[in-house]
Amino acid sequence: MGVLAFDAVVTYRLRYPKGGRTVAIYAFPLTCVGTLFLVLGMFLCAYIIEVSTKELRWVLSPDRSGQTQKIYQILWVQKGQTVGDQGFGSYAIYAPSGNDELVTSHRRSGTALHNQTAAATAVSVVGK
Repeated sequence: MGVLAFDAVVTYRLRYPKGGRTVAIYAFPLTCVGTLFLVLGMFLCAYIIEVSTKELRWVLSPDRSGQTQKIYQILWVQKGQTVGDQGFGSYAIYAPSGNDELVTSHRRSGTALHNQTAAATAVSVVGK
């Protein structure tokens, strides 16, 4: 909302020119509608991801004496690949030490939301 308010003030109150000319009368309404579509599409995409996935939390259990043994280090490994004409090298990311919880995310079985995903993507693209 702040972006739209700023855009409205700059367009209607301060009347900043663009390229030495006054801004066209349709500029702000189209910007407003496009921004709202983009935000709505992003919200819908996030909602679809939330509905179609489940999180599992893995917590390190205490040993027999009641003390939690932190004897592991989490490591994420990314394989090198080329996407289009851009190359990405392989790398490893170490999790901060001291964590005793690991969260994994998996797609829920039976949640094919293809039509909803296509619609949310279309709304986002129209807003762009």
